[in-house]
Amino acid sequence: MLKLAEEVGELVRAHLKKTGQARVSSAEQDTLQQEYENELADVLGQLLVLAALSKVDLGAVLDRKWLRWHPDRISATDYASAVTR
Repeated sequence: MLKLAEEVGELVRAHLKKTGQARVSSAEQDTLQQEYENELADVLGQLLVLAALSKVDLGAVLDRKWLRWHPDRISATDYASAVTR
C-alpha cells in the first residue's frame, strides 16, 4: 500500500509538471509526456500487484462497480434516468 501511495505521489508530481503547475527545467521539457506515462504505468502496476496480493479480481470488480450502468446492460429508460440524477 505504501508503494502505491509513493507512486501516486510521483504521478501527481508528473501531472503538475505536465500541466504547467510546477517548475520544469529546460532539460525536463522534452520528457514531460513520457514521465507522465511512466508514472501512470507505475501506479497501475502497483495497483495490480496489490490486487493480486489481496486476491481481488479487478476485472470482476470493475465490471460490477463501473460497468453496471453501461447502456448495453440496462434499458434505455433506466440508463437515461441514472445519467440525469
